[in-house]
Amino acid sequence: MASLLIFNLVVLIASTLATPVGQFSHGMNFVVGGKNAAHGQFPHQISLQLGTSQFHNCGGSIIHKNWVLTAAHCVDSSSPGSYLVVAGDLLYKNGVPHKIEKIISHEKYANFQYDVSLLKIAGDGFDFSDPSKISTIELLKEEVPVGAEISISGWGQDSSGRVPDHLQYTDAMWHGEAKECRDAFGSIFFDGILCLKHPVSVGVCFGDSGGPAHYQGKLAGVANFVVGGCGSGYPDGYAKVSYFGQWINEQTGEEIY
Repeated sequence: MASLLIFNLVVLIASTLATPVGQFSHGMNFVVGGKNAAHGQFPHQISLQLGTSQFHNCGGSIIHKNWVLTAAHCVDSSSPGSYLVVAGDLLYKNGVPHKIEKIISHEKYANFQYDVSLLKIAGDGFDFSDPSKISTIELLKEEVPVGAEISISGWGQDSSGRVPDHLQYTDAMWHGEAKECRDAFGSIFFDGILCLKHPVSVGVCFGDSGGPAHYQGKLAGVANFVVGGCGSGYPDGYAKVSYFGQWINEQTGEEIY
């Protein structure tokens, strides 16, 4: 089976499945497609940064005034004070920083499965006075049809290791068939994984972890892992939001899903 690669800058899972950091194909632009997002296009997108360093670590999505959904491997074994959630600007260094009160990762998270985490924002939460800058995204409750077009967004690295200042996106992704995904993901594939196919040299990469996959304006997936390196010919693995909807409601105590 092709090797697997966690998006995060620091490889948090040590196993024979992990591809060494830095295996990129030469000549790629930003792996998420290289298109600048427009103002108001993804106001739910956040940058999860390491402390006050403005070091972009992962992405995430605002799903409630007080909650962000991201990937568990982005915050694995870390305290809430280790990170800031930055929102409200296409340039990740210009957004509004928010402290995290609590991190809740899925209790079954292991071996690239159940890779979801909730971040509770401290204080009064997000300010929604300008929804073109900061707002929630609705969670998708139904299955994504096979072949349906999916868009993704993030500040993931390019092939040289550079993080783009401006939020990037691509809509050149689509939902793959179950057999193709099982062949690519092996025993890791289960009902909680959304399998996204894409052209070669397009897709997610380091720094895109935890970020959103969108279907018809709703949150369909959370970026988890890639197969065979960023922008390979294999599909990318996302946590399927509809699979985790009840868990999100139970952990937050809110009717988000």
